[in-house]
Amino acid sequence: MNSDTALTALAAVLTTLAAAETSIPSVHRNEPLEKMLEALDGDAAGYANLIDGDIQVDNVLIGNGAVYELTLLPTLEIIVQGDTDADRRAALSGIVGAVATAIDADPALGGACDDTRMSGIQRSGLVTEGVPNLAGLLILIEVQLTSDQPF
Repeated sequence: MNSDTALTALAAVLTTLAAAETSIPSVHRNEPLEKMLEALDGDAAGYANLIDGDIQVDNVLIGNGAVYELTLLPTLEIIVQGDTDADRRAALSGIVGAVATAIDADPALGGACDDTRMSGIQRSGLVTEGVPNLAGLLILIEVQLTSDQPF
């Protein structure tokens, strides 16, 4: 196991979710802000972008080799469009619930990691603040894995 394998598995879970649920926007990975603006300038109801985030490394020696306990901190950016604040809040709430359910259904991401969980939501300081008809949030995720590599 390594961090890229786990992040790729997380992206696959989220992509599968978006394909199965019409209310979930297609999930991009590590895309720049311009991609979001292009998507929302068209007819997209929302935008999702998985950002790989940071890695926390704890080195644990076992026998003659090193084993690393890694905590990955990816973030899922969600931005939705809606005519009213109630529409936008309902869309965000539905997406957060669906993401939580998808992660809870397979927290090991098909064996790519030891555990995955949503660790919180950030609603402030986003690019959507003050933009009419847009609302956004960040879903903070933690992925735990053990690897023989520190990445």
